[in-house]
Amino acid sequence: MEGKRNDAGMRFVLDPGVGDGGFLIWNEQVIPAIINWLDPVILHGMGHRITYVRLVRRKASSPSAQGADHDGNRYSVQLVLEGHAYVLPKHEAVGKQTIGLDIGPSTLAIVPREGKADLVTFCEELAPLSLRIRAGAARSLLGVLAGLPGTAANNTLNHPDWLGRCGAAEAHRDGGAATTCE
Repeated sequence: MEGKRNDAGMRFVLDPGVGDGGFLIWNEQVIPAIINWLDPVILHGMGHRITYVRLVRRKASSPSAQGADHDGNRYSVQLVLEGHAYVLPKHEAVGKQTIGLDIGPSTLAIVPREGKADLVTFCEELAPLSLRIRAGAARSLLGVLAGLPGTAANNTLNHPDWLGRCGAAEAHRDGGAATTCE
């Protein structure tokens, strides 16, 4: 539920003298808000004008979870505010260096004015997984083809003398000595 326009009937009002300092007015209902005024991000945000209000419903871990209704939902109010976002002190330091970036389809080259250049591959941790998926798909395809009469896969796998391909270590189906391909 969103309240950007006045006819939606949803407003958020800050009142330092009431409870935690704010409440949601939705048509004729007044719902008090729980605000953590000790959080510096919230303290910074509440000093700005509210431009947009949204009521968000999310599934709780269970209907008996803290703050959940009888259907197992939790509700929160999202506020869109004017102004700039709060910057944590650890993020305030701004560098003064000039660097060059070259973004390719699968890599990112980082070249600083002074120092060593670096080449980063996107999603390189997924490469071993994709090779395993591809190998598994090839094995299952070979298994399907082996069941079809007249296919090369069927002829190779059902050959009485060997398993595998030329150049690799071939072995007899019965576990006997290795043979060679000619």
